[in-house]
Amino acid sequence: MEIESKILEIKEFSFWYGNNQALFKINLPIYKNKITAIIGPSGCGKSTLLRSLNRINDLLAGSRHQGEINFHEQNIYEANDIVMLRKKIGMVFQRPCPFPMSVRANIEYGPKMHGIKDGQKLNEIVSSSLKQAALWEEVSEDLNKSALSLSGGQQQRLCIARSLSIAPEIILMDEPTSALDPIATAKIESLMSALKEKYTIIIVTHNMQQAARISDYTAFMHLGKLIEFGETEQLFQNPQQELTAEYLAGKFG
Repeated sequence: MEIESKILEIKEFSFWYGNNQALFKINLPIYKNKITAIIGPSGCGKSTLLRSLNRINDLLAGSRHQGEINFHEQNIYEANDIVMLRKKIGMVFQRPCPFPMSVRANIEYGPKMHGIKDGQKLNEIVSSSLKQAALWEEVSEDLNKSALSLSGGQQQRLCIARSLSIAPEIILMDEPTSALDPIATAKIESLMSALKEKYTIIIVTHNMQQAARISDYTAFMHLGKLIEFGETEQLFQNPQQELTAEYLAGKFG
């Protein structure tokens, strides 16, 4: 495996929902400007791990963790400014969740929350974010229309644009195409491949073919444990663990 620059490193990370342990001593590097896919059967801990990376799981009563998640070599669980952490590590959810307001207002919301008030600057952010999300040409003539009037695929790209509007370093994507048709899915996949030039992307997906198509690295999880991690092509073509090979062959999941 070629040496890459790590932007995030998970060390001996375990997580509990109350008395239920969901993750067991996960060790995983995340490389800058790469797409890392997390795969595995339902209930294996993929989304729990993803949501730990910007501490969304903190919102769940009774949850706790052990271990470290280091972002630029600083443990995120020692960070005092959670808002700034989530600015740097953004999230795109499984189902498109645009705010019930205009396309423009969806993009402006985050920058305004972070203190940007200048109209020209906001206009620049709106156009830049929508262009990066490959949505500008489709909505530029009517930025004041309701975001809820967009198609499902357009809404998901709007949510990606909204996450880009506050200049994150990492974008977390929790099965971002599972609710979309094949055409919209292809657009999102193409978009992700373009975005890694500027951003680091971590995607949870049930779709093994999707992981194989778009990711640079793949992590396979099972029952809360990381079974195997490596370059995607190598992991899919020559898995080192028998459990990985059985999953990829469709023997369970």
